[in-house]
Amino acid sequence: MPTSEQCEAVYHCGIGKILTAAYQREFSMQESCRCKTKYPSFEDWYATLNADQQQRVDKVLVFIYGA
Repeated sequence: MPTSEQCEAVYHCGIGKILTAAYQREFSMQESCRCKTKYPSFEDWYATLNADQQQRVDKVLVFIYGA
């Protein structure tokens, strides 16, 4: 699993990929920005996901960082 710093980097720079993985739909730039405003850190947002969503996000993070 990627480090917390790597997860934060993806959350702030590539949030679209993990939002799509978690919710299985595309998000607009405005929706992505709203998410970052509501949940300022990756951990805050990640804690709101159910187990299936977390698993999908984990897979994307591992794919990005090649753990």
